[in-house]
Amino acid sequence: MTKAEILKKEILTQYKSVRQFAIEMQIPYSTLVTALDRGIEGMAYGTVIKMCDKLNLNPVDFSSLERGASLCEKILEN
Repeated sequence: MTKAEILKKEILTQYKSVRQFAIEMQIPYSTLVTALDRGIEGMAYGTVIKMCDKLNLNPVDFSSLERGASLCEKILEN
C-alpha cells in the first residue's frame, strides 16, 4: 500500500469525505485529490506533516500513533 493510499484510507476512516478533510485542513480539494491519486511526493513537506498530525499518523512510515502520543517525539525517535 502506498503512502497516498494509506492517507486516503485514514481520511475516509476519520472523516465523511476527502472534501470534508480538505476543508478542515484548509487545503484546496483539487490539490488533495491530485496528491492522493498521483502520490504525495510532490506535496509540500509541511502540508504532509500537518495532515499526518491531524490524522494521528507517523509521518516517517505512516503507521498509526497511539492517542496522546506526541508527533514531535515520534519524529525525533525515528
